[in-house]
Amino acid sequence: MSTDPSTTPPVEVPAELQRLRSSIDNIDAALVHLLAERFKATQRVGVLKAERGLPPADPSREERQIARLRSLADDAGLDPTFAEKFLTFVIAEVIRHHEAIAGEGGDRGTDPAPAIFHLALPEDWARAREVGEYRVSTRGMTLEEVGFIHASGPHQWQGVRRRFYADVDGPLLLLTIDPARLEAEVVREPGVPGGDELFPHVYGPIPVDAVTEVATIEPPD
Repeated sequence: MSTDPSTTPPVEVPAELQRLRSSIDNIDAALVHLLAERFKATQRVGVLKAERGLPPADPSREERQIARLRSLADDAGLDPTFAEKFLTFVIAEVIRHHEAIAGEGGDRGTDPAPAIFHLALPEDWARAREVGEYRVSTRGMTLEEVGFIHASGPHQWQGVRRRFYADVDGPLLLLTIDPARLEAEVVREPGVPGGDELFPHVYGPIPVDAVTEVATIEPPD
C-alpha cells in the first residue's frame, strides 16, 4: 500500500543541522566571492602576458603553486590530493582564459591550438637535439613501440609526474609543444583504455623546433 506524500508529516530538522547548513551556505558564498576576485586578478595577468608576448601557461609557477597548496592543505587537515585537484581545475580554466585573451590580441582569424606538454628525461631530450626530433613515447618506451607520443594538457602533467616519475631522483624536463609546428596528428584520447580523462597523443615524431620552451622540474623535497 503506497503512502500519499502530501499526507506524510514533515520531518523536523534538528536545530544543530540547520545551524551547520547555514554556516556551510555562508562559506559557499564566501568561496564564490573569493573565486570571483581571483579570476579578476588572473584576467589582468592574462592581459599583461598577451601585451608582452608571454605564454599563457607558466609550468614552473604552477608546480610551485601546487606544492604550496598541498602543504597548506596538509597543515589545515584537508586532503592534499583533493586540494591539488581543485587547484589544477582552476589553473586549467585560467590558462583557457589567457589563451582566449592572447587570441583576441593577435592578427589571426582563429585562436591558436593550445600548447601541449611532455615530461622528458634530460638524456632523451639531449638525444633529440642531436638528431632533430623527439621519439620517446613515455618513460622507457619509444614512439615505434607505442605508436604515438604521450602528452598532457597544462593541468595534467603534474599527475603524470607523480604516477610515472615519482622514483626519479634527478630533475625532469617539461617540454612545451606548439601543435601548429607538428606535422603529426594530435588526437585526444583516454589516457588508459576505458578511462574518462582525455590526453593529447602525438602520432609521429616531435621536431625539436616544435618545442617552444624547456623547463627544468626539480624532484619534490
